Amino acid sequence: MESVHRYIPWIYMSYHKNIMVAELFLRTLVKMYGKHVVYTDEGVWYPDACKLLGLEHRIHTYILHTRRA
Repeated sequence: MESVHRYIPWIYMSYHKNIMVAELFLRTLVKMYGKHVVYTDEGVWYPDACKLLGLEHRIHTYILHTRRA
């Protein structure tokens, strides 16, 4: 959503970085906003969490962003 509407729908901060936390976070977003493409950093837990929820996952990095500018 952010890349089209310049809007970040939700931020979740946790001490733990794993697939269970990512899935819980994404599941909450799906309940609130429906299914959308998920853009994340290169965290290794995001692709599996998205796959479990049937979401399309894309990696967004600062390097990729600056190349387009």
